Amino acid sequence: MRLDWRRGVINSRIGGIKRFFKWCASRQHIPADVYTALTTVDGLRRGRSDARESVPVVAVARENVYAVLPFVSPQVAALIQVQYLCGMRPGEVTRMRRCELDTSGDIWLYTPDEHKNAWRGHVLVKAIPRAAQDVLSPFLPAKVDAYLFSPKDADHWYRANRESNPQRKTPVYPCELRRREEAKRSPRRKAARPKRDHYDTDSYRQAVLYGISNALKAGIAVAPWTPNQLWHSIATEISQSIGQQAAQRWLGHAKLDTTGIYVEKQVSELIEIAQALDRKWSA
Repeated sequence: MRLDWRRGVINSRIGGIKRFFKWCASRQHIPADVYTALTTVDGLRRGRSDARESVPVVAVARENVYAVLPFVSPQVAALIQVQYLCGMRPGEVTRMRRCELDTSGDIWLYTPDEHKNAWRGHVLVKAIPRAAQDVLSPFLPAKVDAYLFSPKDADHWYRANRESNPQRKTPVYPCELRRREEAKRSPRRKAARPKRDHYDTDSYRQAVLYGISNALKAGIAVAPWTPNQLWHSIATEISQSIGQQAAQRWLGHAKLDTTGIYVEKQVSELIEIAQALDRKWSA
């Protein structure tokens, strides 16, 4: 069977095999020269194989982003807006916790414990402009270690609002209400799968796609997009209005140092960019 893998996926699998043999050699399960020989195996190069290339991730227009907000839960709508406004990766915004937020200043700071380059010892700091603070404030929990955006809360919101759902075509008849009550009391009722206490990148993406589907059913012209595109979208907007260097700093592209001096310099630059964005968005 031929697997239609992309060139990047194939090279990633080759790298995983090399790392496995490196681990085996470090534990003396295999001779070290076997791993040394494997390091000479190159990955596939662009244009020199039959493997298909990855489709580049492109930016999504702001109107396409905000057109989906009325068709998702408040939790997912906040995820979308905060990720877009703050230039976060999907995994960074879904794992936000109160204990990782510094709300003492005019510009809030978010320092996640888990992020893409945490294993390298890098420190990631994200500035939260006032436009994003207004979105975040209703979700700040009493428990400092709780996640801000929970699928449990979204499920409760859906259940409480399903009768007034604008997508519903028929009214809620008394027979349906009786059927729901009987289903709750039935001993054969299948236990619902427990909801997680925070979104992951997959559930977040599925929630966005669900909102886009509902928007299309409602006759709203929305071009499909995924959360991964939001990271590129804000970069395009900042690069055009403030500059490419500011866009790189906002996204955290620059190499980060773990020393306090560099982190302080990074924070001051992020605050300046956040203030500039607030002035732009308020205008």
